[in-house]
Amino acid sequence: MFNPKQCKRLTAIVTGLSAASVPLNAIEPGDLLVYSKEPFFLRPQFGISETHSDNVFSRAAAKDDFVTTLSPGLNLQIGKGYRNFVAFDYTLNQRFYGKLDHLNAGEHSFALGGRLQGQRLVLLGNDSLSLLSSPMGIVQEERPPSVPRQPATPVPTEGAAPPTAPAAPPPTDPASPIRGGEVLTSFEERNVDQTAHYHSYNLGYRISEKTAAYIQGQYSSTDYEEGVGYYDINTWRGTAGFAFQGFPKTSFFGEVYYGQTETTPNFTAPSVPELSFVGGFLGARGNFTEKLSGIVKVGYETREFDDGAGAPSSPVVDLSLTHRLTQKMSAYLSFARLHDVSVQFAKESYTANVISGGLSQLIGSAGKWRASASGRYGMFDYETTDTSVERSYDHIAAYFSLEYQIQVWLIARLGYSFDSIKSGTAGMEDYDVNRVTLGLSVGY
Repeated sequence: MFNPKQCKRLTAIVTGLSAASVPLNAIEPGDLLVYSKEPFFLRPQFGISETHSDNVFSRAAAKDDFVTTLSPGLNLQIGKGYRNFVAFDYTLNQRFYGKLDHLNAGEHSFALGGRLQGQRLVLLGNDSLSLLSSPMGIVQEERPPSVPRQPATPVPTEGAAPPTAPAAPPPTDPASPIRGGEVLTSFEERNVDQTAHYHSYNLGYRISEKTAAYIQGQYSSTDYEEGVGYYDINTWRGTAGFAFQGFPKTSFFGEVYYGQTETTPNFTAPSVPELSFVGGFLGARGNFTEKLSGIVKVGYETREFDDGAGAPSSPVVDLSLTHRLTQKMSAYLSFARLHDVSVQFAKESYTANVISGGLSQLIGSAGKWRASASGRYGMFDYETTDTSVERSYDHIAAYFSLEYQIQVWLIARLGYSFDSIKSGTAGMEDYDVNRVTLGLSVGY
């Protein structure tokens, strides 16, 4: 049921959509939404959306709410054209909950990217920083003073990576004086702060008209707040490769890489050994036909913890294809097989097989309407080195959106998403999440 506050929010958005359809003859949108003085270009942006989620905390015991999100931002670019430029983006997502207003929070996203190209050398760089505060359920254990307290275990929710779900509370030792009635658990609903970094730099050198070599460095990290049952994780990776342009719009490449992943607990726990990995790919990228383009690469990766313990070593795949079916319809298909380290279970690696695809269709002769539908299916299998516990889960997702371009600078959206976690593993919760979103975005 809608309460008065939620009705007012929806009415405000609908009123805004109606007003936006009236031609603005007195003021040129470019005067307000683009500021340019070469080589500087500044584009302010703004978005507003209303979302209803029937499972805010992504748990079997669902709790629903309406969430209003205000998203002001800006884009600054120095340089014009494709060869040499630097671009900076900033977005604030300020969330307001209808019933769970203690979850109200702002999240900041910063991105910096650019390209510097000479006669033979080209440098590409991308950096991002996200300051997140996402709602998660915290399972707290109340124990007598003589028994160490377990870390607060978070339950991932919307906006987070596909969850590994919370670990089951450790069973009470029958020989211990602490009985089940003396160890109480409670569920606390609050935001968990996270800081996420990503940095990638690629330096390429054109050896001849058809051959090139390149090196790439990448670093990523996620840092959770202290006291929750997540491990901070950071990974660096170095890559060296070559490319050969076999056809006018298609190139073939090969590359090798080496990297390390480190996990650090946010609670009192033994240190976890670093994981090293090495691998290589062979692949192709570009336009394979007049209508089919993308990248396909297949390789193999070996992994090992620095204490000598093994981790999954097997083939890895990265495929992403786009096909233009008609002038107004396109389709995409992607598949990834990869390895990574758990952020919730100590010294555990997992193998993920994820396939996704979708369709996008322009509607009408003017092309102002766009409909899109997509789906995702992922299988996540964990391999543990110190225990016999086996964990796995499937992630199923579906998305649908309908967009109307009111003006070149003004777009209205209606969207629906479905997320589901299915697992037969003890300590992991199965759940479904349905979200419906109505939004409006302003900007070029």
